[in-house]
Amino acid sequence: LQLHKLLIDPVEQDIADKKVLAFIPSGSLMTLPLSCVARLKDNRLEFLIERKQVVTLLKSSDLEHLASAVPSGNQRLFAIGNPDGSLPAAAEEAKSIGQQFSGATVLLGGEATLDRLQSLADNEYVHLATHGVLNARDPNSSFLVLADQQKLAIPDIAGLHLDKTRLVTLSACETALGERNPGSEVATLAQAFSVAGSRSMLAS
Repeated sequence: LQLHKLLIDPVEQDIADKKVLAFIPSGSLMTLPLSCVARLKDNRLEFLIERKQVVTLLKSSDLEHLASAVPSGNQRLFAIGNPDGSLPAAAEEAKSIGQQFSGATVLLGGEATLDRLQSLADNEYVHLATHGVLNARDPNSSFLVLADQQKLAIPDIAGLHLDKTRLVTLSACETALGERNPGSEVATLAQAFSVAGSRSMLAS
């Protein structure tokens, strides 16, 4: 209720006729589910998501991506699942999603190496079902687990060329979390994919 008073009440009249609200949070606000900000109405909690579509962006330039035309292409998918062998359900997840696309590259288990991920940039959709590891002391060392004890760290991700990519789904833990550094944005795995050019990310 306090968050609603701080964030929504001051602009309530301005957003009254708006269907979509876009937040660009920083610091600890990035860890909050802003769609669940609530107010009391008719003796019940009414969540923001009940009356508005809520979008969370990493930076203001993401608005340009949303407004621009969706890129034409072959609707290809690149997916990995269970690269280290400890998540058998993640392999099934990647295979199932791959079946929804006519053109899909699905790397399972030991196939999901750093070298094989170089073809990731040629796809409009990317689905990575693996472990995510947050390094609280050094956020840039946070990484996604690959095969053969390899790691896809934030600097590696940011260096990818994902201008063709419409959506990256990070089916892994701690991919939207990061350490807050004074004077800087939170460094997260999801943010690294945004820097690399992906239009949108789904992370936790």
